[in-house]
Amino acid sequence: MRGRASIGLPLLGLGSFVGFLGFLFFFDRILLSISNVVLISGFYFLLGSNKFVSFFLNRNKRGTLVFLTGFLAILVNRTLVGLAVQTGGLYLLFEAFIPNVVSYVKVTPLAFVLELPGIKHAVDYILKRQKNLPV
Repeated sequence: MRGRASIGLPLLGLGSFVGFLGFLFFFDRILLSISNVVLISGFYFLLGSNKFVSFFLNRNKRGTLVFLTGFLAILVNRTLVGLAVQTGGLYLLFEAFIPNVVSYVKVTPLAFVLELPGIKHAVDYILKRQKNLPV
C-alpha cells in the first residue's frame, strides 16, 4: 500500500469493526456514529479529495442526502430508523458497483450462496439493472 491507501484502508477496516461493535451492543448510537465518521474519512483518504467530492456530491445527490439523513437520525437517538435510512442511502450510492461484486462472487467458492432461492431472485433482478461504474 502506498500514500493515501495506507491510511484509507485501515480507516475503512476500523470503521467496519466499530460499526460491528455498535450492532453487537444493541445498536449503540455512539459507536455507530463513530463508525460513520471513520468510514467516511476512510473513503476520503482512499479516493482523494476530488474523487470523493465528485462521487458523493455530484453523481448522486439523492443517495448522499438519504445517507446523511440516516446519520442525523442516529445522532438524535433514532438508531433503528437511522440505520434503515442509511442502508437505503448506501444502496443508492453504490448500486452501480453491486453487479460487479456479484459477478466476482460468482467465480469464488461462495457462489452457491447466490443460488439459494431468495437470493437468486434478488441477484437476477440486480444484474438486469446493470449500470456503468461512476468513478
